[in-house]
Amino acid sequence: MRPTREEIDAGIVEAAAALLAEHGAERTSLREIAEATGYSKTGLLHRFGSKDALLEAVADSCLGEVRAVADGLAHLPEGAERDAAAAAALSRLAVSSPGRLALALVQEGALDGSGLGDRLEPVPGLLAACFTTAPVGRPPCSAAAPHAPLRLPGPDVAGTGLERSARVTAALAACLAVAEQFRHRDAVELQPLLERIALDVLQPGSAAAEGQHDRPAPAGHPSTHHRSV
Repeated sequence: MRPTREEIDAGIVEAAAALLAEHGAERTSLREIAEATGYSKTGLLHRFGSKDALLEAVADSCLGEVRAVADGLAHLPEGAERDAAAAAALSRLAVSSPGRLALALVQEGALDGSGLGDRLEPVPGLLAACFTTAPVGRPPCSAAAPHAPLRLPGPDVAGTGLERSARVTAALAACLAVAEQFRHRDAVELQPLLERIALDVLQPGSAAAEGQHDRPAPAGHPSTHHRSV
């Protein structure tokens, strides 16, 4: 079955997002995006009209993906339940759209020179909102090192503590790094693994404990015998 126009455009947007996350807006050309997607530069212009229009499509898609995750978690109380749901949602995003997640986490300086950074301005706050019910704001630029690989997406350190903020950032980074390293593996196998890794970073021991419950008890284990009442 031939892909639909929407599926083709989504593939181009995903490939462009990955390049933009790696090289920045100014150093990513239409020719490079065309080579990554198997289309000609003329073909891309036919679909999107201009480089700026393609960047807008990428930014809107990235923002929409992150906003959908944050909105889907908004009803949950802060704590283990919200962390588990966030780990599941973000691991799915890492597997389905690693380029867009990479762009959501990219250091702000990589987006200079275009309107891409302005369009993605709400993203760090939305990522932080995945893990907390407290109001979150965009961290000041001075809080990020010039060559840091990630924006600071976690809740404010002053409000939640260094360890919690570090764990949120580490969980996001782990999802992205593992998804990119093993992107050729079956998503059905990879996504639950990412979820367990992210949850174990957020709530140490919780993912391992869940795995223990999922496995049958060994022969002779007390849980395999009936208890008398």
